[in-house]
Amino acid sequence: MSITEHQIKSFLKFTSVNILRNALGLIRSKVIAIWYGGLGVGILGQYVSFFNLQSKILLFGATASIINSHNKAIRESWNKQLVLLYHLLIILVTNILGGLFLILFSNKISTLIFDGLVDNNFVFLMVLVGLIYSAGMYLELLVQARKEFSKLFKGQVYSSIFAILTLIPIIFIFGIKGILYNFIIFYLISFLFFLSTSALDIHELSRNHVQLNIKILKYILKVSLIDIARSILVIGSLLVGRIFIVKIIGIQKTGYLQSILSITNYINVLSMGFMIYYFPTISSKLKTDDFSNEFNSGFKLLIYFVFPFIILIYLFPDIFIKLLYTKEFLIVKNFLPILMISKVIEIYNYFYGINFLGTNRLGNFILLDGLKSIIFLLLLAILLSKFQIIGIVYSFLGAEITAFLSLKIILKKITQLQLKRENNILYYKILLLLILLNFLDINIFLKILISLSYSILLLDLKTYFELISIFRKK
Repeated sequence: MSITEHQIKSFLKFTSVNILRNALGLIRSKVIAIWYGGLGVGILGQYVSFFNLQSKILLFGATASIINSHNKAIRESWNKQLVLLYHLLIILVTNILGGLFLILFSNKISTLIFDGLVDNNFVFLMVLVGLIYSAGMYLELLVQARKEFSKLFKGQVYSSIFAILTLIPIIFIFGIKGILYNFIIFYLISFLFFLSTSALDIHELSRNHVQLNIKILKYILKVSLIDIARSILVIGSLLVGRIFIVKIIGIQKTGYLQSILSITNYINVLSMGFMIYYFPTISSKLKTDDFSNEFNSGFKLLIYFVFPFIILIYLFPDIFIKLLYTKEFLIVKNFLPILMISKVIEIYNYFYGINFLGTNRLGNFILLDGLKSIIFLLLLAILLSKFQIIGIVYSFLGAEITAFLSLKIILKKITQLQLKRENNILYYKILLLLILLNFLDINIFLKILISLSYSILLLDLKTYFELISIFRKK
């Protein structure tokens, strides 16, 4: 089992795009932190959490369904245009209903989510963001499903660059609302690019009258409903949790919490770059002899890329907080290492979540994320009032540990998704290192020395040299 040059180049390409996209998020957070402090970051965090749920509902599971349905249409000789048409109609309906809901309950949403700190116009702009996002993501998912990675790469780069260039002027002119205008620009450029490059053949699609094919529709709805149920459980639980957090500790302290949550989530720059390539690939190789090699080499690739960034953030929380926010946010620096341990466990759970979805093990997919969400809310209810931010941090950690242990039980019955022994050992080495560093009461220089020594002695450094060699060629 080895990592191929093709895998690495694909990973690097989409990671570079995600770096651009997250640079947009970094600049946005930094500007808001400088101009509006913890309060502004709190509002930004509340909006992003709400948008994460809103976007999943508006797409109604299309993120998984379009890719899985495309691959199944090839295997089963389905009418691919009919598959696309069904998805388009579903997304249209959910956007109409979702937009009406936000407009009708704008006052309550402002009070519930933002503690009354934004007006109705802010909520109306949220509706517009959702519509443009849905249109752009529909086209982007079609391109991803067809594995037209070059076109996908260009569209994501153009939209990211344009949004970055316009970010500061827009926030300067429109204030907090500039966040939403920036989202609109980002998704509008993406939509226009993919539309102009024939991501969707409108002429061909219009030739297909809406036919009722129960088999196709049943499959689409099955995958979509599983994904949307998972989204409501996972992202919905986070949003509900954030609503309680704001009520208990206030939106300013929530802004401080948001800073360290965002820093840990920047690891997703790598995991999302991985998923863009890996998910359609593993889905298309479901019934091939190459599945096991793609599965194991994919895991190894993900771990080797994320480890250096995880250890850097773990060792230097002060630097990352001051660099990405301001000194005001150093109040929460001691909680960042615990969140990084949680992130390492989350990456393992995330990898298997992708594979459950890509191999149509939808029950396992929703069970794992659903359990994690329920445990998070239960722990939050117990710990939040008494321990505040540290209670929130340990609620995240406890939920990930519970999901991890449950995953191990599930995997005993699934031989196809068993990692090779070397990959399991590799993962546990990294997890053990972070746990040891957390319990050792030593200065930063000793921690750096231990980390370097541990990596040299126990990790396969030859793999890093191979990755660097391929990166330099690229």
